[in-house]
Amino acid sequence: DFWQARSDPDREYGGHAVTVVGYNDSKFGGAFEIVNSWGKNWATEGFTWLRYDDMEKFALYGFELLPGPGNEISGSIFLATDKGASMQVTAKGSGIYMFNNPYPTGTKFNAEIELSEPNYFYCLAFDENFDFVQLFPSDKSLHPWLSAEFLKFPLRSPDQIELFDPPGKNYLCLIVSGSALDIQKQGGLIRSGKMNYIRDINSISAYNWSGNQLVFSGPFHKDSIIILMVELDQIAK
Repeated sequence: DFWQARSDPDREYGGHAVTVVGYNDSKFGGAFEIVNSWGKNWATEGFTWLRYDDMEKFALYGFELLPGPGNEISGSIFLATDKGASMQVTAKGSGIYMFNNPYPTGTKFNAEIELSEPNYFYCLAFDENFDFVQLFPSDKSLHPWLSAEFLKFPLRSPDQIELFDPPGKNYLCLIVSGSALDIQKQGGLIRSGKMNYIRDINSISAYNWSGNQLVFSGPFHKDSIIILMVELDQIAK
């Protein structure tokens, strides 16, 4: 009923591909259900269970098939302080905005992202020298692909984004892409070209501010990149 290893993992052995079709955290102490390519005479009608521990020991690679992007996309980013106050912005260019008011060090705010279609999503934070840190994905346990079940989510959960010292210009940068990006390389290109790079690479021009949200929409395909950059003036507390 479940696959049992007859020896320890050995890289000298050949490899074989199976397909994960389900999982159960209770079955056999936690296991993936897999289907093999050897027909119904293997295991239970061609299916068996592979325990999480054995998957970790024996699996070299895992691949997921992802659908390509559609022909259109729309999305928004909702911004408000942790007190619920709206954070109004003024447009400075294609996808480039500036908060109307300065905010003191220690301010916390919420950012909620919503997309109409599954796509790749990244978020960077730049300082006034355009050095940057990656906010999303925040660690290796997260993947930049947003599936249909996760098209609306808080940028940082459960914590809000907080402004730390030193005061100065800060930039919140959100990137939606039809294909996977080397986000460190992308951040370096933004740092080198600054706002000119953003204006040149943006694949759509339909941006506006509606209520508490930055809203965008337009044609989209696998080579498209949308960058939203919001400038914030951080002052001493």
